[in-house]
Amino acid sequence: MTEKLPYKISTLCFLFDERGRLLLLHRAKEPNKGVYSPIGGKLKMDEGESPGQCAIREIYEEVG
Repeated sequence: MTEKLPYKISTLCFLFDERGRLLLLHRAKEPNKGVYSPIGGKLKMDEGESPGQCAIREIYEEVG
């Protein structure tokens, strides 16, 4: 049996365009409703997801 960690691991993805502008999302749901933030999310640790895989998944989920 795998021991559960007392914390979550997450990624933040800083995406810039060719002019150096940073892409931020305007969050619509709690707990960060109304806040601008980079793309990111929690690793699916129970599936063995790596931080790199998590970053790619979150980018596709949040911006396509």
